Amino acid sequence: KPMKINFKARQLIRSALKGYLSTEFDSKNFKNIRIQMYGPFSYSTFTLAAFDYDLSPILLLSDLSEHTKNIKEKNSASLMLCEERKLYKFFPKFDNKFSSYEDPMSRPRITLIGKLKKTINLNDRKRFISRHPASNLYANFKDMNFYKMDIKSAHLIGGFAQVKWFTRNEILC
Repeated sequence: KPMKINFKARQLIRSALKGYLSTEFDSKNFKNIRIQMYGPFSYSTFTLAAFDYDLSPILLLSDLSEHTKNIKEKNSASLMLCEERKLYKFFPKFDNKFSSYEDPMSRPRITLIGKLKKTINLNDRKRFISRHPASNLYANFKDMNFYKMDIKSAHLIGGFAQVKWFTRNEILC
């Protein structure tokens, strides 16, 4: 019996340790930053991630960072997670008869879309630090806070011919 794509997507999420966080950067909210763009634009950064039981991402962010300032203005965000360890059981290798090179574009990735909110839940903190023990060094700094994403939807690109948009109820456990 073939595995459901929803299950495969959740396995991909749970296996991720890091991702790419995108927030909306509006240059008019940052008067001390001189940039040539006007109006809002997508701003991405690299971040560590952990996940709650239901799959909600937990992030540790500094108040000094641009993306945290963006979240305070507008808390919509996306988090793209890529396959870190080959999950061939869930996403088989594309058979390229012409080369042994495995095209990274043939491997799975998923983008979680939702709202980020600060969390003071001790379980969120414990889950993040247990996943990323080195973060315990700076997690107590005054400018550091944990954030949790309330997932609204997700988009999986699981390699060739495995693309799906998920509703909140389809992706969360």
